[in-house]
Amino acid sequence: MCIQNTLQQKIAELTSNGETIAIFLTDTLQSDSYAIKTCHKLDAARLLSKYGFAQVEGKVIPCDPTGDEPPTDNSQLITDNSKLTPTCATS
Repeated sequence: MCIQNTLQQKIAELTSNGETIAIFLTDTLQSDSYAIKTCHKLDAARLLSKYGFAQVEGKVIPCDPTGDEPPTDNSQLITDNSKLTPTCATS
């Protein structure tokens, strides 16, 4: 038996066939915690889209193996970034 197959089987066994990993990635992607940075969410989104389906706000986003991205509707994006802009005290 190849060591890679043994390792894959052990990981599958310890993570309920990857379910634990998928839940962790989805929780990371959907978290509102300030401890989770945008780069962590982007990494989680990449992994979820690469290996299957991502569930974002109740919408299923299928993985496209061709790499083509579907048209994006940005009409619901928040454009008020005032909460993200740091305020500095001026002297």
